[in-house]
Amino acid sequence: MKKLFPSSILFYFSIFIFFGCQTAEEVRREKMIEAMHGQLGQSQKLSAEFSNQLEELDKKINKLNGKIEEVDHRNSEDIRKNEEQTQNLLAQNQEKMILLEDQMKQIKEALEEQKNFIEKVTQSLSHLDPHLHQKKNQKEKQTSQTKVTKNSETSSYDEAMSLYKSGKYKTALPLLEALADDKKLSQNNRSKILHAAGYIKYTRKDWDGSLTLFSKIYSDLPKSIMAASSLLFIGKIFQQKGQKNDAKLSFEELISKFPKSRHVKEAKNSLEKL
Repeated sequence: MKKLFPSSILFYFSIFIFFGCQTAEEVRREKMIEAMHGQLGQSQKLSAEFSNQLEELDKKINKLNGKIEEVDHRNSEDIRKNEEQTQNLLAQNQEKMILLEDQMKQIKEALEEQKNFIEKVTQSLSHLDPHLHQKKNQKEKQTSQTKVTKNSETSSYDEAMSLYKSGKYKTALPLLEALADDKKLSQNNRSKILHAAGYIKYTRKDWDGSLTLFSKIYSDLPKSIMAASSLLFIGKIFQQKGQKNDAKLSFEELISKFPKSRHVKEAKNSLEKL
C-alpha cells in the first residue's frame, strides 16, 4: 500500500489537473462565445438600425424626388399652357390682321369702283353737247317765262310740278328746266325738279339729256330724296345705250349707298338681266 500511494496521488492529481484545465478552457470558450454572441447581437442590432436609417433615408430621397418631379411637372405644364396661350393669341391676332386686311382691301376696291364710276359719269357728261337742245328749247323757255308771269298766284315750283304730275309734259318741261339751276330752292325741291325734267326726257328717249339731269342730282344733291331714284335711271339709261358695265356700276352703287330704298329691288332685278 505504501508503494501505491504516490502513484494514486499522481493519478488523481493528473485527473484533477486534466479536468480542471478542461473546465477553464470551456469557461474561456464559453465566455468567448458569449462575447461573440454579444458582438453578433450588437452587430445585428447596429445592422438593423443602419438598415432602418437607410430605409428612412431612401424614403426621404424618394419623397424629395417625387416633389422635384411634381415641381418639374408643374413647371412644364405652366410652360406648356403659356406656350399654348401665346400661340392662341398669335393665331387670333393673325386672324384679326387678315380680316382687317380683307376689309381694307374691300374698302379700297369700293372706293376705286366709286371713283371709276364718277369718272365715267363725268366723262360721259363732258361729251354731251350743252348746246344740243338750246335752239329747240329756246322758244319753250320764253313761253315758260311768260306763263310764270301770268300765274303769279302760284309759285313757279308748284306750277311746274303740278303740270308734270298731270302728265302735261310738253308744258311742264320748259318750266322745269328754267328751275333746274335755281339755287333758291331747297335741295329736295330742286332734286324733284331735275328728276321730273329727266324723266320727261327719258320717256322721249333723249338719253343724253336725261342722263345729264339725273347725274346732276347724284353729283350735286347726293343726300336729296331723289338721289336713289336718279341712280336707278342712270343705270337704265346706260343699259339703253348698251353700256352694260356702266349700268352695272350704277345699280350696284344704288344698292350699296341706299340699301333701304324702295328702288333696290328693281336695281337687283336689272342686274340679273344684264
